[in-house]
Amino acid sequence: AIPAQPRLLYLLSTHDGAQWFLHTPKCVDHLLGRDVCIEGTRSDFATIDVDRIWAIGTPRPVFWRERLARGWNRLFC
Repeated sequence: AIPAQPRLLYLLSTHDGAQWFLHTPKCVDHLLGRDVCIEGTRSDFATIDVDRIWAIGTPRPVFWRERLARGWNRLFC
């Protein structure tokens, strides 16, 4: 299947020596060389389709749908 939007490919090396390919929807060059947290789906033997990626020690990114839902709940709770 062809993805709906182009995805970039990165190589992630873990502290224990494992390596993973990360498909990301946007450029994450600013995270190169940093320890990161990843949320995504394993799509192949050593490939992860990344939904979110952020540097350790920074807040977890929030999708606009989640921001909208949080605001909606505040209005009616």
